[in-house]
Amino acid sequence: MGEKQLLTISFAPVNATNQKVVWDSSDDSVVSVNNDGVVTAITAGTAVITVSQEDLKQTCKITVKEQNNKIISGDVNGDGDLNSKDAVLLKKYLAGYTGLNINTGAADVTGDGKIDSKDTVRFLKYLAGYNVTLGK
Repeated sequence: MGEKQLLTISFAPVNATNQKVVWDSSDDSVVSVNNDGVVTAITAGTAVITVSQEDLKQTCKITVKEQNNKIISGDVNGDGDLNSKDAVLLKKYLAGYTGLNINTGAADVTGDGKIDSKDTVRFLKYLAGYNVTLGK
């Protein structure tokens, strides 16, 4: 948790003299909101953020989901899918490319504690439909 998101509002006319608003969360244990409209996720759940100005109000429903920090073996790029993008990233890593954003825990698909060509071969077999196991 702790992820932040800025909610924005616009005024009509743009140069309205009173642009003072009040932000409020229906459940501060789920999300909090500061005076600038920055919403901070606290825990999983749903809350409604209300921005008000005098007798005008607007709401926004926010749902915070649990983070899944589980490593998916083979998901080298961390997008939740096992596909050719992961295979290409793994090959680039092994070829010595620098500046790659790679999940090294997921790249060790053989589970031997090393990232090497055996991982690439096993992952490509998996993508091709062979009956292989990824991870330990």
